[in-house]
Amino acid sequence: MKKRITAFVLAVCLLVALTACGVQEDTSKLLGSIESDVYRNEYLELTCELPSGWRFYSKEEMAEQNQLGGELLENENAAEWLEKAGQLMDMMMADPTTGSNVNLLLQKTEHSLDRLDDAELITRMQSSYETQFASAGFTITEYQPVEMTFCGQEKTCLRIGLTVDGMSEITEYQVFVRTGKTYYAIITLALMDDTDPQTLMNCFRSIAE
Repeated sequence: MKKRITAFVLAVCLLVALTACGVQEDTSKLLGSIESDVYRNEYLELTCELPSGWRFYSKEEMAEQNQLGGELLENENAAEWLEKAGQLMDMMMADPTTGSNVNLLLQKTEHSLDRLDDAELITRMQSSYETQFASAGFTITEYQPVEMTFCGQEKTCLRIGLTVDGMSEITEYQVFVRTGKTYYAIITLALMDDTDPQTLMNCFRSIAE
């Protein structure tokens, strides 16, 4: 059941697309790297420090999540895969005990949605999310924007409460990392326990800090 929940929570993140079209830019550092328990992404200009007791997924596990057919994802082929698939998960970290997890998804975006602020985007997404979750047996018990601190700044994030078959309770938080470039990111916290979401948000820092 835990695998099913994790897989669908990840999949539902793929519903939204946001950014600009036709921009020529350097995508040689599109993917992040992990060193000494810190994820660093130059393209997004952010880092994420692994919480105590958690683990980062390996490149092999990320290839499986992205359904790459055994091919490992590297910066040399990242843009090509994004053009094909529309999205790629670049980072996932999880608490092995509870199943709570955080993932970072890169997406190519749609110009029409780029004009919306985060609160407007959350409102626009609601009907699509309700349909997708319902089709997989999830019931949305809460859907609302919340203010959180991300990379040292106040951000409007999405909070979703979910139940599965009337039993399992999941709380999901999403933050949209807009870059003004061809690609942007959705960071999703999927919490299966009472972990403080702000503590996990605090793991992310701007490289400029």
